[in-house]
Amino acid sequence: MSKLLVTVMLRMPLTAVLLLATCSARDIMLPMRDGVQLHTSVDLPCLLNCVNMSTIVDRSPYGEWDLEVLAKLFLPFGQAAVTQDVRGTGKSKGTFKLNTMGNNRNDTHDVMAYVANQSWSSGRSFVMGGSADGLV
Repeated sequence: MSKLLVTVMLRMPLTAVLLLATCSARDIMLPMRDGVQLHTSVDLPCLLNCVNMSTIVDRSPYGEWDLEVLAKLFLPFGQAAVTQDVRGTGKSKGTFKLNTMGNNRNDTHDVMAYVANQSWSSGRSFVMGGSADGLV
C-alpha cells in the first residue's frame, strides 16, 4: 500500500475507510456442529487477487457494529475480516451464556474451520477482541 494512500486514509473518518477498503461483504447464517446457526459477516479487502489472505476473526455478544468493527480495521492492510454474533445475541440463534465456555470454544473452532476452507483463505486466522469478545 502506498504511503500517500495510508496518509489519506488516516485523515478520513473510520466508517469511510472501512467502506472504501471493503470490496466484498456478505452475511451468512453459519451452522455450528450442533446445528445452531450463528450470524456471520465475511468482509474481503479491495485487492486484485483475493486469495491466500490471513483472516482476523472477532466473535462478539455486542453486535456487528460494536467491538466487532475492530476486526474490520485490518481490511485496508489486505486482511480478511470475519465477525460473528455469539449464540443468542444479535442475529444469531441459540441461547447466550457467557460463562458456558464449551459452546463458545466449539463455536470458535467451527468458525475457524469455515475460514480455513474458503478459497480466499491462507488458512492462517487470528482471533481478537476486547472485553467479552476476548472471552469468546
